[in-house]
Amino acid sequence: MSKKTNIRSFRYSDEVAAILEQQVGHSINDKFEQLVLECYYKLPELQKQHKYYEKEIDRQKRHLDELLYELEPSIRRLSAYANQILSDYKLLKGQLEHVTQIQSAAVDQADETV
Repeated sequence: MSKKTNIRSFRYSDEVAAILEQQVGHSINDKFEQLVLECYYKLPELQKQHKYYEKEIDRQKRHLDELLYELEPSIRRLSAYANQILSDYKLLKGQLEHVTQIQSAAVDQADETV
């Protein structure tokens, strides 16, 4: 390391003290210097990674938007089919109830004539 010509004193919180104690170094000054240097030299790479991940997120969002755009017509068609099936079911159910009533009335008439 270079010669240490800067002499300063400062106060810091218990949280910072706990962080400093976890650093590599023989003294609090060494630990502080190591922490500052490590953060300083790692920052550009972390910023680069951050930009990469932001771009990747944007790319994935665009991809999902494209998929949704492609699927939207199919979703609308499926919804229309489902509505048609439900409508047909209700119609058939009503017709079946009507036929059942006619059949029941016919059976009742047949029983009365016997």
